[in-house]
Amino acid sequence: MPGPADRTLRHLLTRAVELDVATPEATAAVAAWASALLDTPLGAGGASAGQDLAEWLVALQVAYRLPVDDDADDLEEGYRGALETIAACTRGRHRVDGVSLAGGTLRFALDGALHEREVDDVGDQHLDTLALFEELDRFVDEGRRTRWSVLVAEGEELPDVYVLGVPDAVRALVGEFGCGAAVAL
Repeated sequence: MPGPADRTLRHLLTRAVELDVATPEATAAVAAWASALLDTPLGAGGASAGQDLAEWLVALQVAYRLPVDDDADDLEEGYRGALETIAACTRGRHRVDGVSLAGGTLRFALDGALHEREVDDVGDQHLDTLALFEELDRFVDEGRRTRWSVLVAEGEELPDVYVLGVPDAVRALVGEFGCGAAVAL
């Protein structure tokens, strides 16, 4: 396990690839736009290391943050963006197309198969995050045995952040870099 000085973004990116939690392409993209932060220890910016880890996992497209407090200028576009972001966590194994919202019904094609679900009207600028949460399992890959996990930092679940991956690999990465974070499966 790396010591506190080695719990940097650079080490996280390297280890994420070694554990096959993130793709080399995703880690290269993060390294390119966050190059000034590569040798900064996780949690150095004031957030806990577990919260910092969660943000980097979202940036690596292996975690999804439900848009709980986010405003959506256009609800249909908001659902499209959310579903496409969830699909991005699957490394291209799943594709979302044809997202539409009409009369309180969300419709989308996942890998060509049409799905419909009623969504609650939670205001003209907020997505039904419970509906999105309930759709997460459609994006797991049974062949790779991926599943969604919740990060736990400082004894509390990080709200609304879900990591998609093979549980043992996610658990190893979080154990090494979460600085006290764990994975609830």
